[in-house]
Amino acid sequence: MIDRDKWSNRLAGWRRRFAGAPPSEARLRDILAREPDRIDTLKELGRQLLRERRFGEAAEIWSRVVAGAPPAAGPAFQFARALHRNGQWDAAAEQYFVVLSLAPRHEKAFQALEQISRRAVHSPAAGAALAASIVQRLRALDNGAERAAETAAAVAGKIAQFAAASLTKAPEAALSQFNLALLIAPGLPDALQGAAMCAERLGKSEQALALWQQLALARPDSVEAGLQADRLRSATDRPATDAPLSRPGSRHRERRCRMRKPPDFS
Repeated sequence: MIDRDKWSNRLAGWRRRFAGAPPSEARLRDILAREPDRIDTLKELGRQLLRERRFGEAAEIWSRVVAGAPPAAGPAFQFARALHRNGQWDAAAEQYFVVLSLAPRHEKAFQALEQISRRAVHSPAAGAALAASIVQRLRALDNGAERAAETAAAVAGKIAQFAAASLTKAPEAALSQFNLALLIAPGLPDALQGAAMCAERLGKSEQALALWQQLALARPDSVEAGLQADRLRSATDRPATDAPLSRPGSRHRERRCRMRKPPDFS
């Protein structure tokens, strides 16, 4: 017996390939009204909606495909792509990772995740957190650390750049962002320096000292890192560790005062 719906789907495909006519959306939806879980019809409608850039509707259709069919990278990628194009970056990222779990060498999924991370970092704090999360998960994949190295550096650098803008007015928030940058790109000089400055502003001398020392190791040619580390080391070695740091030159003035004090011959 002839399956009319099956032949309707095939005829729609032939029209698209040979006559340039798109398949009838009304016909596809009519089939789905009778058989809501018909996978081949859902796929055909999903592809059409993507071509027409109706990404929200396409995401809904591809979600039904993914839910109703055996796990496969192809439909999962189409679902992720629809979410991505619709601006649902968090959901798209999760779905792209599903694709990579099904097909670890899926290049387009990996590239799409890198693209989302690079774009998300330009958004407010939530975007930076999403970007950092994506980069960390990419680096955890097989061969991911090497492949995502460039993206990790770019994302961390942008996070550090944004954090530097709020270093003076909001050092605590800036320190959190610098730490986020260091989480995905350990040893990033700009993040180490910014975090050290924030820590010192917040009275966290020991943390600031450790960060300056890390920067001095990461950049041996950095004179400032060595000087700042020496300054904090000498300050924290004093008995009164909670005392405020001396202003530049104050120790020299104290030494001169002691030299000018007349000796006690009693």
